[in-house]
Amino acid sequence: MQAEQDLLIRSLRQQLPWHWRRVELEILFHGDGGTKGAPVVTSFLFTRGRDDPGNMHLFGELLKLRAASKAHPRGPIYWLRATLVRFKPAQFTYRHEGDHIERLEDIRLPPDFPGLPPELPLFPFKKAFERRLLVQLTPDEAQQALVHRASYLELPGQTMSAPYRELYAFSTFLGSVGNGGFDQWFNRQDTAHILGGGEEALLSARAGALRLGLAEAVAACDKGLAIFASQQDYVARACARLGIVPASPDAFEDDEQVNPLTSLVQQHASEWYLAIGKYVMANLDEFAD
Repeated sequence: MQAEQDLLIRSLRQQLPWHWRRVELEILFHGDGGTKGAPVVTSFLFTRGRDDPGNMHLFGELLKLRAASKAHPRGPIYWLRATLVRFKPAQFTYRHEGDHIERLEDIRLPPDFPGLPPELPLFPFKKAFERRLLVQLTPDEAQQALVHRASYLELPGQTMSAPYRELYAFSTFLGSVGNGGFDQWFNRQDTAHILGGGEEALLSARAGALRLGLAEAVAACDKGLAIFASQQDYVARACARLGIVPASPDAFEDDEQVNPLTSLVQQHASEWYLAIGKYVMANLDEFAD
């Protein structure tokens, strides 16, 4: 990390005004780049006042530092503080994703900070679901944490329990329908990702809605299965396992049958996402390690 740290220091010094004496900078990393993973300046103290760091161009240097930090025994950095005093060596303080976290409040993003997403950084929940941290979550955060954890449990060699699989599939169903309608969820190849398409994904998503007691969501899943059974063999197999009678092929072409289902799910998506989080918080024994 030393070379990347030196690069950041040089770039920062080159962009500072000639009269600078002391600069303090705090950075939060949401990931490895992209819209939701960009490093964000959360504190910029220049001499005696707080200035807007918008004209500082450090994006590339920060991402290189983050990438280099992945080789650290405690994992990549998620926070850094840099202190530069003129004519003195720069001082850096880091927090790594593998560091012990006692309180989620210590890593929550500053409230109402412009440009920052509202969600909690989710890295503490990737490889473990510790009860002491779970009890500190809001229901919205619990839903996000479950999805983050389940995406890790999908990796080879990991095991995903039924509650994880069902709620993860249902969350994926909501996201898929919200993005591209029922066609995006149901009308896929049997070889698609297990929670992005395929017989087991369809069954798990419906089971998730059933687990949550969401009758409208279950009914929407059943109608969708019946309509799309004529389009994909794996949808027809899911219908057979559930005892659902497939609709006629004409139903797939009838927007008056398909569009209301998409609208229903999109209308209730926020409410149903919240139901996932509330279920997790109310049934920690089913999820906590």
